[in-house]
Amino acid sequence: MRRGEAARDRVRKQGPQTSLVTWALALLFLVAIDAALTRTSLLWGPTAFENSGGLRTVFPQTYQVLRKIYSPERDAETRVALLGNSRLALSAKERGVERALTQAAPERDVAVSNLAIFGSYIGDTAVLARHLGAMEPDLVVLSVGAVDLLRPALNPDAEGPTSLLEIGWREGPVPAAGWGDLVDRWARTASRLYRFREFVREAVLDRVLARPDPGPPPSEFDDTLGLFRHMYGERGDAIEAARNVFLAEPDLAGFARYVETVGPEHLQRQKDRARLTHSLDESSPSVVVLEMLLEELTSSGFRVVVLLMPEQPLLALDARGEYHRPGMAEQGASLVYRSAGRFGVPVIDARRWMPAECFLDFDHPIFELEHFEEPLAREILSALES
Repeated sequence: MRRGEAARDRVRKQGPQTSLVTWALALLFLVAIDAALTRTSLLWGPTAFENSGGLRTVFPQTYQVLRKIYSPERDAETRVALLGNSRLALSAKERGVERALTQAAPERDVAVSNLAIFGSYIGDTAVLARHLGAMEPDLVVLSVGAVDLLRPALNPDAEGPTSLLEIGWREGPVPAAGWGDLVDRWARTASRLYRFREFVREAVLDRVLARPDPGPPPSEFDDTLGLFRHMYGERGDAIEAARNVFLAEPDLAGFARYVETVGPEHLQRQKDRARLTHSLDESSPSVVVLEMLLEELTSSGFRVVVLLMPEQPLLALDARGEYHRPGMAEQGASLVYRSAGRFGVPVIDARRWMPAECFLDFDHPIFELEHFEEPLAREILSALES
């Protein structure tokens, strides 16, 4: 009996010590798994899911942006991060901007990372910006336009990248909806494995299942017809023909007919936006988030410039307000200048950089990119040297 009591006594004495050793080993195991899965090519190497189109569009785009932040392709003397949405994603090709930078300043080694994601609203951009500490860019270019301020802070269809990216110990520009969201954000902040779990799962499945990889799409096209065929398939020829009709008679009505050929929903969305009646002022949700984003970026020590994105010049001919709200662009620009001025952030006014024929629709500049990439490169160099 005494022998059994002695054995139990030894177990009681060893319990806390054994427990500590177990937890320490478990922690070391998690650290090793975290390093193996989130800091190597297992996650950041080429994947099939980013090219297959089988997942929702935002998912592969978000993954590619995170790869640029956490596992950049090359070392560089200077890093520039471009933040924005589809307008910047389509109009600022990294290689094109880097070529323009090399031509303007061949002695400088500058790597440009376009971190724009389709479907992003200003709140989504603010969430992504919290990851920039892993990249430590020398310059952050934040693109914005009046339409970004007129919209809600977050994509109302939940198509933005916020749910995949939220990190931060303190409340950010997009407050947590409840304790569940708060704990999830803290867990993503503390653990890379948890932070990237959705992407790790898909990357591992790619490797295990040997999913077919169609490869990345072309990064450049010889002409607009090739671009249209890539983007719109069999409708590409009809869209090219409609654009040529517009180029022969470059007026607002012709451009509207061309946009309708691209997609009637694009034209209808523009008309619906023109009929919006809510005000745009300092209290508008997206203006408030813009100021919070600028405060976070500058307080983190980043050098920041705001880029006012190009606007379709033909809208100036829309006297009836069929496709835009007259005066809204100027009002939005004034709010951007005011918000940037509060934090000493310079503003690059690119609203008049591109002619009418360089727009894919009323929002997206895309053609003749030397009209955008070359002046953007000059502004980047000016900001880096200031």
